[in-house]
Parts: sequence; C-alpha cells; structure tokens
Amino acid sequence: MIQPARLLIVDDEDAIIRLLTQFLTSRGYLVCWADRAVTCLAALDEFPDIRVVLLDLGVGGTELLRLLKVKRPDIDVIMMTGQGEEGLARRSITLGAFDHLPKPLDLSILERLVRACID
Repeated sequence: MIQPARLLIVDDEDAIIRLLTQFLTSRGYLVCWADRAVTCLAALDEFPDIRVVLLDLGVGGTELLRLLKVKRPDIDVIMMTGQGEEGLARRSITLGAFDHLPKPLDLSILERLVRACID
C-alpha cells in the first residue's frame, strides 16, 4: 500500500490551519501543522516524510523559507500570502519556493499545486 503524502501547514491563524487540515485530510493527505517558525523547523525533524510545506509568508518570511530549503532541499514550499505581500512572494520563488497563493485561498488551485509538487 502506498503511504499518503504528508504536508506541513505553517500559519499563525488557527482558522486557516483548521480549514486546510480538514480540506487536505479529506483529500487523503497526512497533515501536520505549526504556528511558529521554531515549531515548523522541529516538525521537519519529527516528520521526515513531509513532502510539501504550505508556508504563510507572515510566519518567518523568506528567512524561514531559506532555512527550510537548507534543512530539507527535497521538500517543495508553497507560499501563502496576505494582501500586499505578493511581490515578496514572487521573489520567494527565486529563493526556492515552488509557487505562491494569495489569501483568501482558492482551495481548488491549492489542491492542484499540492498535486503538482507530489507528482
């Protein structure tokens, strides 16, 4: 049996974490989450099977993205951005992010991006 892909949600908004956890688990993914940069980095050690990180730019910014890619260059990072952060999010792609999504999130686009990362 093939093990479902594990995703890490990194956001400081509980409502976003709950929404994404419910949505992604209903699609068959294993989900863990972190609400701060330090717990995000710890989760990478705790769950070595993480394949994709959904990272809110407001939690650690591009510095956390850089640390993630140094620690685990094999993972894909999808940046989630609030209003006014899209330019920074686009620049984060040059730092190794797979793509970015503006908030409010379009879950169908998110699902396609996650699938693209895993495939």
